[in-house]
Amino acid sequence: MEDSGIPRQLIVRETSLPPIPPEMPIQDVFKAMAGDGDRNMLIQEDVLQALSQGRKCLILSQRKEHCRLLAEGLTQKGKYPYLLSGAVGKKQRTAILNEIKELPSEDELLIIATGQYL
Repeated sequence: MEDSGIPRQLIVRETSLPPIPPEMPIQDVFKAMAGDGDRNMLIQEDVLQALSQGRKCLILSQRKEHCRLLAEGLTQKGKYPYLLSGAVGKKQRTAILNEIKELPSEDELLIIATGQYL
């Protein structure tokens, strides 16, 4: 893989999510992770810190409900996330994407999306 010049860093964040039994179906694992309030708070805190440093943020989740929960939490903290998921209609999604394209580069940018809508 060619080096893009973009620095990458993995930061491990321990959560209070209880141990997952190995026999638990993967969709149940995703649901448990998405609904874990402490984990979601850590995600929101990391995003708030990154935004305060002038960084652009993209949160990806496989679950529409997780995207909604994160967007609500960050909105309550005074942020204005762009939400792109299956819960957003095609016309609204197109309008959001156009708004993002027109956003001045110096403006804060926070996108919360399910992968298929990027």
